[in-house]
Amino acid sequence: MSFLDLLSNKVQSFTGEAERRALVEEFKGVHAEHKDTIHTKVAILNKLIEDFNRGIQQLNNFRKNKVKVKIDYLLNFLIKFGKVDSMITFANEKQKEIADIPTKAFESIESYITDNDWSKDDVFKKTFFKPFGVRTETRRQNLSMKEELTEYLMEIKSREKQIDFKQQRINMVKKIGGLYYTTIEMIDQTIEKKILPEMELVEAMLEAESIKNMILVHQNPTDAPMNKDISLLKGTIYDRHYLFVKNSFLFFILCKKIYNTPILTKLLNEETTNNDFKQLENQKNVLVKQDEELSIHMMKEYIHGNKKSRTA
Repeated sequence: MSFLDLLSNKVQSFTGEAERRALVEEFKGVHAEHKDTIHTKVAILNKLIEDFNRGIQQLNNFRKNKVKVKIDYLLNFLIKFGKVDSMITFANEKQKEIADIPTKAFESIESYITDNDWSKDDVFKKTFFKPFGVRTETRRQNLSMKEELTEYLMEIKSREKQIDFKQQRINMVKKIGGLYYTTIEMIDQTIEKKILPEMELVEAMLEAESIKNMILVHQNPTDAPMNKDISLLKGTIYDRHYLFVKNSFLFFILCKKIYNTPILTKLLNEETTNNDFKQLENQKNVLVKQDEELSIHMMKEYIHGNKKSRTA
């Protein structure tokens, strides 16, 4: 050990420099570990966000390219039978922003550590010529460093918990996103396979019934417009068709509500809770029930992709 090192050690023991040195090293170790932890946690979080964003893009494309077309076609068809609200707005689901590393916070701590990480030469110069004055200053500084380290440990705990919470939220968002996508797919399939084909048959049946009635009263069918008032079927032998059209209207309203509700956007803004997830599940259950009602009053049944005719 050199003379400078020996003399420095003796002075450090007297002035509290040894304690300062230990605090600096502890600060360095805590910060390095926290920095590595944050980088790992943020990488995991961003992977979850990227997966979710791909799902959002897929959902938006599906809604724009398929569902919107089906709903517009259904609207144009349903207005033949009654008044339908034509206001259909598309609420584009937004993607979640990628999380950032808290670089500025890290730089601030590293600057603080650097300011307190004296070299041996600096220690010698600060303490050799006036050890008694430096003793008071160093111990006061050590107390400040202890307080700073305690606050930093609390900050570390809070920051890591926040990232853990965001990971939990994005996992919940992905779960709801999957349910939402399934619901949208069901809307599309129900319109395509049940509502549209059946509505064509009901319209054809109404036209045929109207022509028959005109002929019975000796009226030329070409001289008067077809009566497509679906309410005329209520309580008749065609009541089943009336109920089908009525359920189709209700289904359209329900689909429109879900189509226009930016549930996932609320999630991205961290406004959604488990209650919203339950509400979406309930809406899906209502759709399933409505789908079953449509099947009951259809002139055709679709079983595993095959058509089974039913008599009127």
